Amino acid sequence: MDHIHKFNSELTESPFLNCCVCDANFRDSGEKYVVEKSFKRVSENVQYSLYEYAICWNCAQTFQEKISPESNQAIQNYFMYQLANKPPRFFNEDQDPIEVCLSQCMIKGTNTSELTEYTMCGVFRDGLFSLEAMPYVLSAEVLEELAEQLSASTKDEMDDFRETYLGGPPELEELFKGRPVVFL
Repeated sequence: MDHIHKFNSELTESPFLNCCVCDANFRDSGEKYVVEKSFKRVSENVQYSLYEYAICWNCAQTFQEKISPESNQAIQNYFMYQLANKPPRFFNEDQDPIEVCLSQCMIKGTNTSELTEYTMCGVFRDGLFSLEAMPYVLSAEVLEELAEQLSASTKDEMDDFRETYLGGPPELEELFKGRPVVFL
């Protein structure tokens, strides 16, 4: 089954075509890019997008360099600790690995359908999932735990990114203040 549509823009209902930072066109460029979408579930069958964006690999790397060394180390430690005790994922022959990855939080294992808020992230090249990284889902709980690990300067960089490139109403900006953007 084709899961790429889950990463389409909610506004255009089509794939992202440009980097939100440098406006580079993704179509047939051969360059990697990241799509991040965050959702809030309001009922069993209704959820809405809190924010979404696509960023080219070069701009993502430039942003990565702005993260403090302490925050980078804390993020690495968090994921290493959380994933070290999880058994490796194996997929049955009849399972779609992408569907499995998008069906639950990568860290907590909670089914996506049970999460009231979550973020999903995927790496793409030429409109297709990159073979270098499987897409994943992180629950709001994981994002809050990650945010606790970040230095003040890193939180400021992430807030600046969100304000500059994602915008939105002030009540949503306050909701995400200090929370990590996922393409870390």
